[in-house]
Amino acid sequence: ELVPYRVAESVILDVHYLSYGNLAQAINDSVEKGWHVISISMGGAWNTFPLWDAVRNAVRHDVIVVAAAGND
Repeated sequence: ELVPYRVAESVILDVHYLSYGNLAQAINDSVEKGWHVISISMGGAWNTFPLWDAVRNAVRHDVIVVAAAGND
């Protein structure tokens, strides 16, 4: 089953649309729901501890986390 989980109006990480905390919470919520794969399609810098912690938590729970990188 594929479950869309939109956490922002835009795919560009911008304070007007989404905070790192919201994205981290969405990752943690996905883990709690028992989802097996998380695909993140967003742009922006990803160097915040809450976000890294959420991804680490997902990986510890055997969740596959996929995110785009290096779109320059």
